Amino acid sequence: MRKKIILLLGLLVCLVSFGASNVDNIGIIYEEDFRSVGVPEEDIVKAKEIIANASTKHKLLLLDRRQRELEINKYLLDNPEKNWEKISLVFDEVGKIEAEILKNKLKSQIEVRKYINQEEYNNARAIAVKRIEENKKKQNER
Repeated sequence: MRKKIILLLGLLVCLVSFGASNVDNIGIIYEEDFRSVGVPEEDIVKAKEIIANASTKHKLLLLDRRQRELEINKYLLDNPEKNWEKISLVFDEVGKIEAEILKNKLKSQIEVRKYINQEEYNNARAIAVKRIEENKKKQNER
């Protein structure tokens, strides 16, 4: 019974975290911020596609990692001494997934730089930070 509850809670957390994200913008920076610093529309679209694909792959890798973590927990609940070899192998798989997550993140950043250079990004980020600060001031005044 306890195992079923743990698995159900893990599945619920995964589903909530999977549906919680949206790629309408690129982080805190809106498309308008990139347009205002001179990034062409087609480059913004391509960068968003790269980020959306990377985000999807990232979510799948996180689900895969979470599945492995649940598998480890199952082995720990059953009999850790008896299942030590299995636990060790699954931990190795988790390490490979973590490495793939980091490589995916770096690869997507490199690909996005083909369309949005560092200077454009920094200028757009400055605009976004200014907008966020203004929004916070307005909220504090209320």
